[in-house]
Amino acid sequence: MLKKIELMLDAKLYSRLYKRSIIIKIVVFIIAFSVLFWYIRVNQGLSDYHLEQDLRSIPYLFSAGNLIFSIISGSIFWIQWGKWDRLNDVNHGEINMLRQLYILAHHFPRDEMNDIRFRIYYYVKTYIEASDGKSLRLLETRSQNVDDALVKIEDSMFGVSKKHPDVGPMAFGFLTRAMEYREQKIHLSNQQLPLGVRVFVMFATFSVIFGSLFVPFNSILYNYYFTLVDALLAFGVFLIIEDFDHPYRPGNFVLNVNLYKILMEEIRTKLEQRGFDIEAAEAKETKTAS
Repeated sequence: MLKKIELMLDAKLYSRLYKRSIIIKIVVFIIAFSVLFWYIRVNQGLSDYHLEQDLRSIPYLFSAGNLIFSIISGSIFWIQWGKWDRLNDVNHGEINMLRQLYILAHHFPRDEMNDIRFRIYYYVKTYIEASDGKSLRLLETRSQNVDDALVKIEDSMFGVSKKHPDVGPMAFGFLTRAMEYREQKIHLSNQQLPLGVRVFVMFATFSVIFGSLFVPFNSILYNYYFTLVDALLAFGVFLIIEDFDHPYRPGNFVLNVNLYKILMEEIRTKLEQRGFDIEAAEAKETKTAS
């Protein structure tokens, strides 16, 4: 129990810190950009004479750079968003198949029904605990505890499907599809941007940010405002692409466990209504695992 509470506190603290880090990154970026802008455009870091000489060429070159950056970032955006949609679909698919299996278990005898439902409950709970821990990257690869809980569902369903050939194969089919969805989820989670593309995106982003400092304006206030907006847009694109690339890290595009928690509580309530001792069963599983 203490370990579970500690994991929950760590997860909540990690989530709050990460959300704050976005604001901190933007604030730090604005401060750093303002200092750089002041040095280049105000503190004679860039000669006004040369700025006037290049007045005609700078906007065209900067526009061409922005166009190239927009095409590249838009393409990556489209690919990452498509991956996120597929990842979200397979996540919902796994939950739906487990729910179908939980409902179909009603057609089995009482002991086997309770065993199947408890196995689903234990698997979902194990997955939630893994997602609440510090090692969130385990969910992108393999969590041994989650795999073990899934194998136990398969063992139960394999025995039941032999005893009940009328409804057993249908229930086993739901489990098979849930396992397929899980494999797809792991596969899609590992499809991150290659290192070369990531470095290129970073280089393109900061090239646009740095290039915006040299766009000439007569008014220094207008200059600061429009170059800051342009730089913030480029920096925001980079942050969103990074968010897409880490689906288990807290952010705007994250695979949360809310639907898993709903299913877990639903199964727990049903088991308790039928007099099943969940605590004793969990203690037995913990003892067996250790």
